[in-house]
Amino acid sequence: MRLPLRGLFSFLLRGNVWGNKISLGLEVCPMSALEIARNVLPLLLGTIGTVLSIYNFLDARRKSARNLQLSINSAVPAYHDGHVGDPLFQVTATNTGHRNVTVTNLGLELPGNRTLALMRSYPGFADTATPTTLSDGEIATRHFGYRDLAEAIRTTDLPAKVRIKPFAVDSAGKRHYGDPLEFDAGNW
Repeated sequence: MRLPLRGLFSFLLRGNVWGNKISLGLEVCPMSALEIARNVLPLLLGTIGTVLSIYNFLDARRKSARNLQLSINSAVPAYHDGHVGDPLFQVTATNTGHRNVTVTNLGLELPGNRTLALMRSYPGFADTATPTTLSDGEIATRHFGYRDLAEAIRTTDLPAKVRIKPFAVDSAGKRHYGDPLEFDAGNW
């Protein structure tokens, strides 16, 4: 018995029984160009709609997330009388998202998840008081002296050459990290 089925591929199913065995044979029926277009077009539109929905979801999620970009740079103070001070690390947190972010802590992380808590001010360099709220594009900075960092490392059981990472903690407790930097306390 042959039953024609209409659809995307329009298969004919034919069942034959030989004893206890059943076999199915597939025969392809020709379709007109109009039938193909009528069946393929909704599938194509549905696929495009799904892809766009996924893109919009991911884009909205990215925009609503807390995004902090951290960097660490060197800064050298130059004073009015002509002398140059000791170099400093400048840790900068920049809000790169569309959502306000409250930074509760900003600093350097040493190996073993140890944080550096140097609360010394350096003339000519203003540190951002924490907690502080950063809107889109705003920055927060904190400075750490090379000598102060080297002294703090020497008072611990850490080796002289360490890898330090800038970090920031937001109000939700999430830690954001920047690229690590090698620091040799033996040079200072």
